[in-house]
Amino acid sequence: MDESGFEDNQDCIYAWSKKGKKVYGEQEGKRGKRENLVAGRRKKEKDLIAPIIFKVTLNAVGFKQWCDQHLLPSLKIPSVLLH
Repeated sequence: MDESGFEDNQDCIYAWSKKGKKVYGEQEGKRGKRENLVAGRRKKEKDLIAPIIFKVTLNAVGFKQWCDQHLLPSLKIPSVLLH
């Protein structure tokens, strides 16, 4: 199981150019809207289980709620959780 966050205005701070040539670009100083994804994955299968996208930071209470309401009901018996 893991959590990842994504912003709508992520800028790339690296670029390719010909040797000796500078690369110019624009970068905003503002943070954009952020979405987070939390999901689990089975070891021998390549699917995500209990994926949830949310727009707030995931704290311990929210993580426990996700486990109780989404992850645990979707597990096969027996299962082992690794974090």
